[in-house]
Amino acid sequence: MAQGNSMDTVSEEVLELIVAKLPAVSVLAAAQDKLAMASSPDGLLYSIFTLSDLTYKREFLSKQWSEAPPMKYSRNAPLFGVVDSPDGESHKLLVAGGVSFFEDDDLALEIYDSASRSWEVCESLPREFRNNSSRHWMTSAVVDGRFFVAEVYTGLIASFDLQTMRWSAVGTLRPAGVVHSHLLAIRGNLYLGGSCYFEDKHSFKIWKVNVTAQECGVEVASMPSALCRIFGPSDDGGPERKGEGIRCVASGDLIYIFSREQYRDNQVVVCDLSSPGADQWSLLPPLPATGSFNNVIGFSSPVKIGSLF
Repeated sequence: MAQGNSMDTVSEEVLELIVAKLPAVSVLAAAQDKLAMASSPDGLLYSIFTLSDLTYKREFLSKQWSEAPPMKYSRNAPLFGVVDSPDGESHKLLVAGGVSFFEDDDLALEIYDSASRSWEVCESLPREFRNNSSRHWMTSAVVDGRFFVAEVYTGLIASFDLQTMRWSAVGTLRPAGVVHSHLLAIRGNLYLGGSCYFEDKHSFKIWKVNVTAQECGVEVASMPSALCRIFGPSDDGGPERKGEGIRCVASGDLIYIFSREQYRDNQVVVCDLSSPGADQWSLLPPLPATGSFNNVIGFSSPVKIGSLF
């Protein structure tokens, strides 16, 4: 059984949730410490067992997990993307990188079609991403039929076009001062959220991305300094000394910024892109302590009324 906590952003209440039981094979994997659970920027919650068997759900409160046939390549911490069919009756899952060291192609891209329940091996990630192709080193988002991937430190970026089934040329998406960044898909637009350092001062900024040129455009938000201090340098010189522990997810006009480090007390900052100026930013009530969990996953997904019954 997996436990989750939900934040209702209207009432600002934290609700404890019991997520639907994992499939039997995943429960066995969890007991053997062979289960990897994570989430994609599209609100997809998934688990990978024995590195190639995939189970997933599109809605957090759904009572059922979907099971896909085994992938051709064994993977650990790959990049994910989700694209719905025009009629909304089916979807495609894009799984890239994170390939195990014993496989021939560590940049492999596979696409799963839920209608045919089959995988298709497609053109691999560009060679510039070799040895850094897992979600620990890269970030991804799907916008306008294109699967964007980028390295979080160097800013190298490319996109896979689902119409032509080809990758674009590799560019660089790294505004001045950014040391660590993430791609975000918000209402059909691509954004970049990044931790910045200027003269040892930490800030977190958000830019809208020109998807045609794969370049950063206008800066749309900058976190107030009081909230930035929540994610400031760690006393022990840990990974957050340069904002590297920060993660962010988006839903609607809201962007949630949090830390993967447990000593940050599970604080979550939210940015509302529909509000101007200082009103964009707020601090959510503290989440319950998660010290008893082996893995903490943060993601944002709408909850349909039908999934509550």
